[in-house]
Amino acid sequence: MSMTNPAESRRYGLAIARWKLPAVRVRQEGAVVTVQQRVPARVSNISVSTTTGSNGQPHTQRTYYYESGLGSDSRLPLVRERLTVPASIAGREQVEQAVKAAVSSYNPGTAAPGKQWGSGMWSRLAVAGFGMFFSLISFFILSIAVPMMRIDEEAYGRVSTFSSPMLFVPAGFVVLGLLITAVGLRSAWILRTPEFIAEEQWQLLRSTFTRLTGQQPGSSRPLDVEAGLRPDLVTHPHGETRRRGVTLDGRMGPAWPDAYSIAKSVGKGRVRVVATSLTVMVIIGLYYVFFKGGEMLSTGRVATTMMIGAGMVGMAIIPSLQSCDRLLAAYPTHVPGDDAPRRVGLRDVDVDSLPGWCAARLRRDHWNVTARTFWVLCGVGGILLFIQRRSEGSTDASGASAFLLSAPVCIGIAVIAVVATIVAGIVWARQRDAERRRRIGQQVTMMRPPSNP
Repeated sequence: MSMTNPAESRRYGLAIARWKLPAVRVRQEGAVVTVQQRVPARVSNISVSTTTGSNGQPHTQRTYYYESGLGSDSRLPLVRERLTVPASIAGREQVEQAVKAAVSSYNPGTAAPGKQWGSGMWSRLAVAGFGMFFSLISFFILSIAVPMMRIDEEAYGRVSTFSSPMLFVPAGFVVLGLLITAVGLRSAWILRTPEFIAEEQWQLLRSTFTRLTGQQPGSSRPLDVEAGLRPDLVTHPHGETRRRGVTLDGRMGPAWPDAYSIAKSVGKGRVRVVATSLTVMVIIGLYYVFFKGGEMLSTGRVATTMMIGAGMVGMAIIPSLQSCDRLLAAYPTHVPGDDAPRRVGLRDVDVDSLPGWCAARLRRDHWNVTARTFWVLCGVGGILLFIQRRSEGSTDASGASAFLLSAPVCIGIAVIAVVATIVAGIVWARQRDAERRRRIGQQVTMMRPPSNP
């Protein structure tokens, strides 16, 4: 297809402005020249949330995360990806000149006004408008609160108007609204490009590099790598590609993440662990200050409160720790798809990856058992705390309720519940692993050709 003429299906409507074309960046990273732009991506994950409206009907909202060739997920359908060529074949100046000539000669053609904007751009503009409105309202409240604080200064002899912590609330809302506005405007600017224009320019750059170097350029685009094309030369300097094997019934197995993608996933998981740990520490500090170092807690409630706190901390940190597991990152339960992530079942795994896949599923079951242990600890602490509060509030507390007020009994009940959960969870995980391996053995037997008598 000629890139100098618009496609036949778009020979109508208004001309597409050139400022809507995706920006192209040419850089040199060591011995590799890179060219980057935003291109359409496929769905990597879908987050589903269900809310109940005023009429009592449930509303389901799906948030799509798109796969990027640079090792991250984005909530925008246009993600950063790049083409790479060796600097020994084509230098940075030569590549930059060829790219400028190709982009300047590209005619995006025409399209209907409704097709000239990327999907989701108007919703991002609405988010930016909401953020601006939120900032203005918060600033208006702040402008009213400052004179009131000055009146308090004169009445109570305070030194500074801004010494009151109440002013930080509207000021924080102003900053929050500005951040929402900035995020909305940035997303809307990215989505100014129609997806078909980004795709055409991407193919134009690929053909330009092929003519310039006489070989296929390296691509960070996952679809290109899985199609057998040359991978990105920065992340894969030796040209290794994602491994794909054959399943027991002769189909192609999924494209498992390579070493670079696994390292990126583990790195993101470590960042989540640090962020979650810092958040938990801040919450614990505020909790400690709120209860004045535990002075507001009675002696009987200390053990149950610590159970609830430990359970909540564990529930918050376990998902982040699980995302750092290299085995789970190497064999995920879902792989990206065009419209929705594709779940990898037992029949979809290639033969060579079956042992690793089974080990990853067993590891995931063990992580789930650990998470359930903290759920049980938090639940037992909540039940005991409820019984203690009812017992302290009643004048005719029974002997059993008074017995539960003691810390050793609370700790003993929690230990019994946690141990029972761990034992039952380990037995359950091993049974699931044995069932998976039994099914694999049955499939191997069914696929094996019958022996001649």
